[in-house]
Amino acid sequence: MEGALERSLRVFSGRGVLRTEYWDATIERFHLVSVPPDTAYQIGYTGTEPLWIGAWSSVGGDEITDESTLEPAARPEGNAEFDRIMATRSDRDLATSPGYDGEYDADPDEDRPEPVVTSFANTAAKLCPKAPEVGCNADRLAWIAELPELEWFSDSTVMKLDPGMYASTHTHFENEGPHEEIYWVMAGKARLITEYRDARLRRFDCAFFPTGNPHGIGNVGTETLWIGAWGARGGIEGDFDIANLDVADRPGQIEEYERVMAARKQRGLPLPPNADILDP
Repeated sequence: MEGALERSLRVFSGRGVLRTEYWDATIERFHLVSVPPDTAYQIGYTGTEPLWIGAWSSVGGDEITDESTLEPAARPEGNAEFDRIMATRSDRDLATSPGYDGEYDADPDEDRPEPVVTSFANTAAKLCPKAPEVGCNADRLAWIAELPELEWFSDSTVMKLDPGMYASTHTHFENEGPHEEIYWVMAGKARLITEYRDARLRRFDCAFFPTGNPHGIGNVGTETLWIGAWGARGGIEGDFDIANLDVADRPGQIEEYERVMAARKQRGLPLPPNADILDP
């Protein structure tokens, strides 16, 4: 009815609970939640600080339906689905929500898919080495989580950049999927680098990069910059696993960096990495 909609969520800050028809799970800063199509879930706030979550949805290249844009209670069969989920939770001795009257005549167990929760602590950090040939001016860490349970989203990464640190300027070519990407600032101040212009990004600002669009990012603040990134390949496998290959080792990236820097120079833009060209 609503189309095959996938969703990937990353907790920016705070503490909450993920409720499903099968179980409840605590979610906190940097936790990743993968939600396949037809998955029932609810997020609640359980902490003492505001709960902030970034979410990216995909319909796999299809048009999003009008039903998907409605609030859950306004969607066709939304109330019936709520009653089914609550009946399933009740059968499993899980707490039910206000508004459920305890009446459900059909079989509530329809064996729907479950969300997948990936904690930050269980994601191995990858060391991205200094690579001046593609604009990376220092060693940095990235926590890359692959998403095999989703068809269109391929990975989600948490990047950590200390003040003055720049990540590689790179492009995701067709040989990587194709690969679309989005950056979302979770904390700190960033400078986004493209071949056309630079942009300042602050907390909760985001940037989208279609396939073939060069981009880089640096920390121009005085505190640690945390970036959440999502990759989507539309269910198409790339020629290599980008999680296991440094940017400077990917085919064509050094030549692409040199082309982007030449384009920036022609437009009168500064050549990174050079963190002191902008005031924090």
